[in-house]
Amino acid sequence: MTTRLTQCLVGFATLSLSQLSYAAQDETIWVTIDALAAEHFQQDTLSKRKLNSNFAMQKSALNQVNFMRVNKQDIAGLSEFMHDNYHRCGGFVAHDSLADAELYTQQLNAVSQGTMNASLVNYSIDNAATVNALLSSIDSSELSDTVNSMMNFHNRYYAVQSGVDAADWLKSHWQQIASSRSDITVEYFNHSFSQSSVIVTIPGAEKADEIVIIGGHLDSINQSNPNNGRAPGADDNASGIAVLTQTLKAIVENNYQPQRTIQIMGFAAEEVGLRGSKDIAQSYKTQGKNVVGMVQFDMTGNNGSSTDIVMMTDYTNSSQNQYLSQLLDAYQPSVSYGFDQCGYGCSDHASWYQQGFAASMPFESTMSDINPLIHTSNDAQFDAAHASKFAKLAVSYVAEMAKNAGDVVTEPTNQLENGVAKTGLAGAAKEQLFFTLEVPAMSSNLEFVTEGGSGDADLYVKFGSKPTLQDFDCKSTTSTSNESCVMSSVQTGTYHVMVEAWNEISNVSLTGSYSTSGGGENVDRTETNVSVATGSWQRFTQQIPAGLGNLTVTITGGSGDADLYVNYGSASTSSNYLCRPYKNGNEESCQFDNPQSGTWYIDLQGYRAASGVTLTIQGQ
Repeated sequence: MTTRLTQCLVGFATLSLSQLSYAAQDETIWVTIDALAAEHFQQDTLSKRKLNSNFAMQKSALNQVNFMRVNKQDIAGLSEFMHDNYHRCGGFVAHDSLADAELYTQQLNAVSQGTMNASLVNYSIDNAATVNALLSSIDSSELSDTVNSMMNFHNRYYAVQSGVDAADWLKSHWQQIASSRSDITVEYFNHSFSQSSVIVTIPGAEKADEIVIIGGHLDSINQSNPNNGRAPGADDNASGIAVLTQTLKAIVENNYQPQRTIQIMGFAAEEVGLRGSKDIAQSYKTQGKNVVGMVQFDMTGNNGSSTDIVMMTDYTNSSQNQYLSQLLDAYQPSVSYGFDQCGYGCSDHASWYQQGFAASMPFESTMSDINPLIHTSNDAQFDAAHASKFAKLAVSYVAEMAKNAGDVVTEPTNQLENGVAKTGLAGAAKEQLFFTLEVPAMSSNLEFVTEGGSGDADLYVKFGSKPTLQDFDCKSTTSTSNESCVMSSVQTGTYHVMVEAWNEISNVSLTGSYSTSGGGENVDRTETNVSVATGSWQRFTQQIPAGLGNLTVTITGGSGDADLYVNYGSASTSSNYLCRPYKNGNEESCQFDNPQSGTWYIDLQGYRAASGVTLTIQGQ
């Protein structure tokens, strides 16, 4: 785990050993760094009269990131500055050249704009029988056994023989656990440096090309003496390797056969800049492999905060983070969880995020409560009971993401009729039932209701596509089966409804209803927290009834600069629109007298990235 020690090497997310021991002719390096931190560092060095002639700074394509050129011998000072002032280790990424830095920010910008994301996955919780079987195999004493075995190595530093031996032991140990399964492979992923990463593959049946990954780094470091110092690394990160090992054991012990391919990865050389995971993630991206999710387990064995598990929100996928919290709610309801940020390049999940894959890192504490013993000879304490919570989360994640081989996934197409109740709905806990309702033009008063029966049914509604637990237009999730979604604006087309059995349900009814009064109703619609990336579009449609005297479309608030476009009959383009105020900021409005009935298109384009914008559509 990349942490807070002043001497920390790890914050350089792309930093190699050769970059840490530059040739004599190399005078400077380039780093990408938080823009505010760069300005503060410049002010600090100027005030101390330490700024050298080689220092240079310029903006990157990302507003929040600057390029900065510094002397190689100043890297330690920069790291110390980031630690003292921002309470991070590193907080910047080192590059061989300005060109490399520019390429890095281009890639990071592509990820932030969503252009490199893997195919979206439907995050469902409906595999309770398999999850519960795997949970029963988690053994805290075996977690301790794995940690003790990893601690037997003097250190697991990536560039020395003991680090190589640790990787060899892990491969052999995982092979032994999987020996009864001829379909499971355990292989090295070799790098340009001595220590190898280790990868277990449990092949999927029906969806073998979709890959679910859990990982953690196998190396350790004593930062005062990396090559020769004692680095037991019990928490950082024998604890994460123990979680992965227990997951593999549970899979084998229960003869679990998944639909999707599961891979378990022990990464080399995390402590010197995420080098192992970076190589693998880049390789997977180049090969076009479809990684549908990756979760990093780095430091699980120290109960450092009042909150049991903390989801890191930076350089991670928000939908998957929420999914992990829902897995905890479903399978470990007594476990408390929260959210925090760990900074730039803090562990191997960042390598997968940079390549555009959905990545998460559940952590043992907030960063302010981080274990002070890591990266020293004193990292020898391990709380197996705490780590078992992460092991149970890991098996829940792989079983719910990968599902079961042979299970027939039905896609119900139950069609609702206006005002007619669909009765007798039943389902096991976490089972999801899907329905559709066709809504004609000029409809109003659209409402979906569940009621009656037993258990706890939750209601989700979305126009145009199936809702998920994270993606919906409306949800109603009380502790009963009496739920209601009243749609504030009604579109013409197909509404999709999901009824999820939070607890087992039976004899529940579902009704979708709307009015067809023939038009003339007022329009009063508000969309909040609208975001749009630079150069991208965020699009809305609105049905306008006949007989309205006026139509007003307004955007206001938020940050950045979004441009409002309004058109009738087709989506707006930069050259095809009825109204485009084209002002600085997010205060723009379009007005129309006697608007034509039918479909109007309201579109926002990001002149600069904008967020928190409010859109209102009003007609009378």
